[in-house]
Amino acid sequence: MTPQEIRDITGMVARVAPVGSRITCDPAPADTDEDWLILDQFGIDDRLIEQGFAREGGPEFYTGNDNGEFRSWRRGDINLIVTPDDKFYDRFITATKLATRFNLMQKDDRIALFQAVLYGVRWDNLR
Repeated sequence: MTPQEIRDITGMVARVAPVGSRITCDPAPADTDEDWLILDQFGIDDRLIEQGFAREGGPEFYTGNDNGEFRSWRRGDINLIVTPDDKFYDRFITATKLATRFNLMQKDDRIALFQAVLYGVRWDNLR
């Protein structure tokens, strides 16, 4: 998908960017979700439901979840990470760029990087 296709699905969003292992890993894995980060300052939940997306899990599954709100929505292999928090969005993009720069192929390494950047998790508490 393209950013414009994501905008067409979601309606009005402030910013959208591809993220996840398809973006950060070289070579990109073929058997993973297509992840998109969306800065939503307009309320797109109803629109996503209309477009066939289902809300998954919740931030309570992530270490440090009190440092940035987001919701995960899925339709098939498309995963939308939606946040109203522009600082969280920027930290997520920073973590994505670092994971890409370091070509972190191991999922545990990517998770540790994201926990540190997004939530300020100390090194001794990382998975």
